Amino acid sequence: MKKLATTALMFSTILLIGCESVDHSVPGLTQAAYDSLEVNKMPNNCQKIGEVTGFDKIKPNERDTDIDTLKEGALNDLKNKAAQMTYGSRPVIQTNGIEISCTYNGKSLPCKEDEVRSGRFKARSVTLTATVFSCSN
Repeated sequence: MKKLATTALMFSTILLIGCESVDHSVPGLTQAAYDSLEVNKMPNNCQKIGEVTGFDKIKPNERDTDIDTLKEGALNDLKNKAAQMTYGSRPVIQTNGIEISCTYNGKSLPCKEDEVRSGRFKARSVTLTATVFSCSN
């Protein structure tokens, strides 16, 4: 009986450790994306290549995080994808939009950044869209 109780305690401990929440992990930047340039308007001597979307979300085993961390992760994802589109030249991006998904009373719904910052909602994911340019020197 004692051995059974010890085994059950060890199994419960393993389950609890396996279910522990971890901090949100922001996607890293590739070397090419690290050199990307963000602009507010279409730069001179540049050609539009296309549109790109960056995304980051809190995974089921991660603790809640702030909106700025999710935006950073979405921007890193966006820059990595833009770097793939520019084939070795410096990515130049103009961010066009943001979509935030939040939870409220257990339901997922779109929300605004000020609603998250006020504490009314908790952000679960952020999607950024941008135009990618190829520019000559």
